[in-house]
Amino acid sequence: MPLKPFDHSRIKLKRARANIGELQNEILAYLQRQPFYLVVQPAPNDTKQWVIRVREEVPVEFSAIIGDVLHNLRAALDLMAVQLVQLNHASDEDVYFPFSKSAAKFDDTLRSRNMHRASPKAIALLKSLKPYPGGNDTLRDLHDFDIIDKHQALIPTSDMIGMPDYLGGKEIVRGVNVGPIRDGTTVPADPQIAPYIRVGAAYQGTFSLRFPIGGPLAGQEIVPALINLAHAIDQIIESFADLYR
Repeated sequence: MPLKPFDHSRIKLKRARANIGELQNEILAYLQRQPFYLVVQPAPNDTKQWVIRVREEVPVEFSAIIGDVLHNLRAALDLMAVQLVQLNHASDEDVYFPFSKSAAKFDDTLRSRNMHRASPKAIALLKSLKPYPGGNDTLRDLHDFDIIDKHQALIPTSDMIGMPDYLGGKEIVRGVNVGPIRDGTTVPADPQIAPYIRVGAAYQGTFSLRFPIGGPLAGQEIVPALINLAHAIDQIIESFADLYR
């Protein structure tokens, strides 16, 4: 069965979503092994404190799966760019999706990535996407991630997002967020440790994996952020496909 316009991009998107599903399963299995836990330790002035212990570090293999997701999403956009130029009966040599450093430089990027060869309606839609910082930050995050992954591993950070619901029958305040976690990370004074909780007692909190602070998608939970990114790319592909239906 012959491929329809933009099917190559859809295939890459489908592969990215399969990678996300694989990553989701791997993260779930990792967290189910309870790689982190809380223990009560002595603190100054005859008090006690919560300390997070790490049984198992975040697997470095997660970075490879994340990289596969990002590369496939980026490739979906580049293949779409090639298709747009082909549909305008122009050369598709050295054609790439035009990620720009700023709004002021977008027209230059459009030409340097040879997207000026696309039709006026396609170019107008490209400009409406604003794929530059301060425009469409989601798209720019994808571009920046793709560059980062070529130079360093995208290893998620771990955060504690909730204390145990009940300790010894008494409810503990929720909403604590501590991270990034390292073995020995202490939890802030609130919630207070009840007198009946003995030093050395261990409990299981609620933990998540997030993108590191200071980079693209900073602080966002890994799987939901990637799902949203894939959805955004899907909408972009179909918006261009609609131009030619």
